[in-house]
Amino acid sequence: MVLISIQNSFAMEQGDGKKGLPLLEVGAGVGVTALPDYRGSDKTRALYLPIPYIIYRGDRVKVDRRGMRGSIYESKNTAINISGGFGLPVNSEKNEARLGMDDLDFVFHIGPSFEYLIDDDDDANSTTIFKFPVQLVLATNFSDMHTEGVLIYPHINYIKKANWHFGLSIGEIGRAHV
Repeated sequence: MVLISIQNSFAMEQGDGKKGLPLLEVGAGVGVTALPDYRGSDKTRALYLPIPYIIYRGDRVKVDRRGMRGSIYESKNTAINISGGFGLPVNSEKNEARLGMDDLDFVFHIGPSFEYLIDDDDDANSTTIFKFPVQLVLATNFSDMHTEGVLIYPHINYIKKANWHFGLSIGEIGRAHV
């Protein structure tokens, strides 16, 4: 993804105890990325989008490069957060593999995620976390909404921190219909 941004930090009272960092940072930019039409699709499309740049460091709610999450419980090595994601709608006439099929609606998923810190190695600047999200999947065409099932995605994240972050995620995606 290519991102060009202009940002501004608002000095507000800090919510999570990190000294020197503002509670809220806001900016905007323009991004371009290539995304598959849907999970497993070999057809991609380029998207040019205005990108809001928001970092919020609240006690319970956080917004940063990892996304938006709400903390339900947190200890030294474990956490329970609210997590989610989305899938963009697909016009089946524009995807050869989907010709004759119904269009895919905008899909979003949200639910709790159990997280366990396996290793946080300051010397190697790396972190390994086991995550177990269970999320309700909903689809909408913005005039109707329906349940698509439950997304279960246990996985291990390895994050190497340097001048920029490198991440690797290994896991299985399971889906159950409700």
